[in-house]
Amino acid sequence: MNTTVTSRCRGRRIRPALFSFTALVLGLFASALSASAQNYGQRWEVFGEGGASRWNNQYMDESIVFGNPPSTQTLLFTTHIGSSGRLLSGFRFWMNSHEALEASYSYAPTDLTVNRHCEHVNCGVAWFSSIARSHFFSMNYVHEFRVRNRTRPFLTAGLGLVYFQRIATNGVFEPDPLTVNIGGGVDVRITQHWFLRAEYRDWLLEGPRQCDFDVCGATGLTHNQVPSLGLAFRF
Repeated sequence: MNTTVTSRCRGRRIRPALFSFTALVLGLFASALSASAQNYGQRWEVFGEGGASRWNNQYMDESIVFGNPPSTQTLLFTTHIGSSGRLLSGFRFWMNSHEALEASYSYAPTDLTVNRHCEHVNCGVAWFSSIARSHFFSMNYVHEFRVRNRTRPFLTAGLGLVYFQRIATNGVFEPDPLTVNIGGGVDVRITQHWFLRAEYRDWLLEGPRQCDFDVCGATGLTHNQVPSLGLAFRF
């Protein structure tokens, strides 16, 4: 497969989706600005966080004819994405003291390994790997629960896009770039404008597929679990 052609095709697929996502973000923020008439002091917030990125494995089996005399065997595939660090940044617009709209971007190394072996006989073990980077873009709704002290728990949910950037070795494909994320966390006020933030999000998406010649690894619904810690500044 021609790498240049593949990269161009992938770029043509992702650009319209990114343009649509940007238009959606701008439209929602414009609606929020026009609909929010309440006088709320700290409307805007920028934040940055760092944390872990953990993925669940994907499994697939395939029947093959193997041996002499030939017999039908089950070939097992496992797609594993290694745990890594993750960076998350973005901004929020607070419509009132409890509700906000959030636009965010996050980045994480995403190294894939595919293992395959026979279930009942020794047909050898094969594996191949790819080095990739994942880019997440998301638009979220946030609801904060104000309490009497400095601690403010919140819940969040949203939709977004993911793009897997291939760095080395085999191909990484993203059949469906749509992602959904849900989570929650807590803000602890440090000063009038600064908050310490701890949160956890679960990103649900179709797992990236890795192929070696005509053989592809397993894919399916994937959970990307992200606990993180960072700072937020409201003004």
